[in-house]
Amino acid sequence: MVSIPTLVESPFIYVTIGKYTFGLPTKTKTGTGGMIIDYPNFMNSLTVVKVNGEVNTYQLRMTYQIKQGDDPNLIDNILSSISSTRTITISYGDWCSPGNIYKEEEVLVTNVKSNIEFA
Repeated sequence: MVSIPTLVESPFIYVTIGKYTFGLPTKTKTGTGGMIIDYPNFMNSLTVVKVNGEVNTYQLRMTYQIKQGDDPNLIDNILSSISSTRTITISYGDWCSPGNIYKEEEVLVTNVKSNIEFA
């Protein structure tokens, strides 16, 4: 990341956990020549604390919607699939200038907290 404050026009965050990727939009062409972009799961925020000579800290907040008919334990099963390595890949940056602040980091999962809303 750059060391000076910069404005991010079009931020993106997506996470790869095992074989699954969350936060990456999918595009589908329509019969009329249009495009439908679906954001099935999205990242609320990513906080990165980088310190020279020490371990960097990442805090990721994501929303995962469970619809009727979906497996309510899918996210638990995905996290269980990486229990031996405990590593995930976080990709983040700005779609408007991906060469400037784009990063792809492999991180170690140390803590997972869940919050369930039934609304």
